[in-house]
Amino acid sequence: MLEPEGDDYRDLGDRVVVAGRCRVRGRASGAESHPTCAWVIGVRDGTIVSHRTCATYGEALRAAGVGPAEDHAG
Repeated sequence: MLEPEGDDYRDLGDRVVVAGRCRVRGRASGAESHPTCAWVIGVRDGTIVSHRTCATYGEALRAAGVGPAEDHAG
């Protein structure tokens, strides 16, 4: 099982950067984990047109084209 859980959303117009966790459970063992992850979602005319999973929020911001100065602008 893989279940993404978004905690923070940053609207960048044609992209949304989401920070959160992925709830994962092993099929055979049933062991659960909740690693942090982030996503860059591309949106056009209200429809998701792309999706990229990143290991960290910083990586997702860079993938979305947000530079270091913009990262701290809040």
